Amino acid sequence: MTEKQVTTKFVTMRVPIALYEQIKAQAQAESRSVSGQITYLLKKLLG
Repeated sequence: MTEKQVTTKFVTMRVPIALYEQIKAQAQAESRSVSGQITYLLKKLLG
């Protein structure tokens, strides 16, 4: 029997509305979802 490999983790976080709006605008400009943009920014920051 094989187990399904989990490659992502669901995380709930609170962010200031102004920050969310900035991330949302960047995401739209780069054709990403807000979640995708947050992941992109974290990967870029953390290397």
